Amino acid sequence: MKSYVFAGPSNKTDLLLNFSKILSVSGYRVILVDGTVDGRYRYCIEEGHSTPAVTEYEGFDVATGYRQFNEVEQALLEMNEDVLYDFMILDIELAEFLNTDQWLSATARVWATDYSRKTLECGKAWIKELCSQLSADRLPPFYRLYLDAVDTHIESYIWAYYEDSPIDFQGSPVSFRLDELDTAVRLENEHHRRRSFRHYSRHYKKSLAELMEMVAGFEPAETRRAIQMRERKRA
Repeated sequence: MKSYVFAGPSNKTDLLLNFSKILSVSGYRVILVDGTVDGRYRYCIEEGHSTPAVTEYEGFDVATGYRQFNEVEQALLEMNEDVLYDFMILDIELAEFLNTDQWLSATARVWATDYSRKTLECGKAWIKELCSQLSADRLPPFYRLYLDAVDTHIESYIWAYYEDSPIDFQGSPVSFRLDELDTAVRLENEHHRRRSFRHYSRHYKKSLAELMEMVAGFEPAETRRAIQMRERKRA
């Protein structure tokens, strides 16, 4: 099983639901693990899951309400010992959600941020907390992801903001531009608790393809095929 950790105090919910859905329609077994502070995925899937649960949602599983990954593993063991996933996607805002081995054994780690000063400041504090938890001087390499990116003169400054932080980055950043159409689709999906995809912008879909290629190692032809399969689905 390949595990992808998306870390940082920024809202990655819509993106990772779409990421998981595309993997699932491509024939893979996927579980998305909610390690956010407020358990926000429960607001995007079916109602009635305020307690910890592993819920099937549009062809993949979502684990919500847990405070540590070991609790998720135990829940899956109790549900079905034969459950095998091809991909595990983890949205981590709680630094203590994973232990040292789980952080280091991840297939890939992605640091997600937007441009706001608050997110950047909270991110630096988060990195320091994680280093302390792992008893490490520096963190292992992370890919970089911009959320709600806009055209601004401070873009080159964003990653320099982390220069005095014990985190190493690799590769070129993937950017998801702030777009009114994408925001509208995201809100509609959230309220209807479904995954409509067709009306996302071309830039959103292009960035999603870039993310799949960077993090999951998909070839461009494989990514195009996965996106096309997703577009043909009604939901």
